[in-house]
Amino acid sequence: MKIAHIISHNDHNGVTSSGSALVREMHARGHEVTLIHRPNAWIGKQSFPEGVRLVPMDMGKRILNYGECRRVRALLDDWGVDVIHTHGTGADRIGALWYWRWDRPVVAKAAARIPHFHWHFHDAIFAPSPYTKDWYVNRVRVPERRVHVVTNFVHDHTIPKPSAEGRAKARVAMGLPDTAFVLGVVGSVQGRKNQSAGVPILHALRGKGVDAHMVLAGRFGGEEPDKIRARARELGVEDAVHLLGHREDVMDLLAGFDVAFTTTKDEQGSIVVIESMGAHLPVVSTPVGMVPVLIEDGVNGHRIDLAAPGATVAYLERLATDPAFAAQQSANARKDFEERFLPDPILTRIEGLYTQLIEARGRKA
Repeated sequence: MKIAHIISHNDHNGVTSSGSALVREMHARGHEVTLIHRPNAWIGKQSFPEGVRLVPMDMGKRILNYGECRRVRALLDDWGVDVIHTHGTGADRIGALWYWRWDRPVVAKAAARIPHFHWHFHDAIFAPSPYTKDWYVNRVRVPERRVHVVTNFVHDHTIPKPSAEGRAKARVAMGLPDTAFVLGVVGSVQGRKNQSAGVPILHALRGKGVDAHMVLAGRFGGEEPDKIRARARELGVEDAVHLLGHREDVMDLLAGFDVAFTTTKDEQGSIVVIESMGAHLPVVSTPVGMVPVLIEDGVNGHRIDLAAPGATVAYLERLATDPAFAAQQSANARKDFEERFLPDPILTRIEGLYTQLIEARGRKA
């Protein structure tokens, strides 16, 4: 099969991480893969196996670059591409244009719940969780037959194995002692992620006598970083809140966390949650995206009720003070990762959906 992935995000984030993993895996399974990306984007600077074709494209911003759309479509036509898979709003808009003007099926990944009109102009939408699918079917009114739940996957070898050495190095990198109890928060620091809502939980946990610290690794955006600092000063925990900014070593930092912690307002199929579980971390999160069906309170993590956070504080206190309980939560998180998020069954499902869509367009897969 000849597959073209269009990824319009510039930075390193969940969309580019999952997209680059899919490119590599489909190539490893014998498919011919083309990756189309913006000039100077993070993903275009990564190392891909020989045979993966990289095509820089000026996609435009608010207005599509129609000349580039014609140029790249002509290239893909010459190369005999069978299916187009788009990742990101800019890429999705290109896919919607080609949906009308070409006989190749177009698949869009729904990485966020945004009610764009273009969602109606794709052969299929891959939703990373039932939560996401329900929204697109019921709110955006995309026909249910076009929306398929396809979870993200993570390669085990990309996740550092837990070790005393890895933990010690991560703690040095974060400037924290081994005795600290670390709530790890990974992802862009911005309003939708709502990290400031975690500061009162940190404050309450420290009030229980736990030397708890909240470490945030991610690019700053909007007013949220200032809200976090202001809330921390107000509650007297500014020395326990660590805003690291963007980090290239974020995977290594996971080894220094005791729990993955997120108070986000909205997610779909969070890569960070999956990677954290793979790194043996229990997940404490607001119940969005895949969390309601993935995280079971007191088994592999905890679902936060921000309106009544007492249960969250109690769970974190037990993690910090009961080593046997913490070890069992970590083991359960890892077990669920292995059962749900390793690549092979997910890739087989994607291949099957690609084949159906190609044949529905009257082409041979």
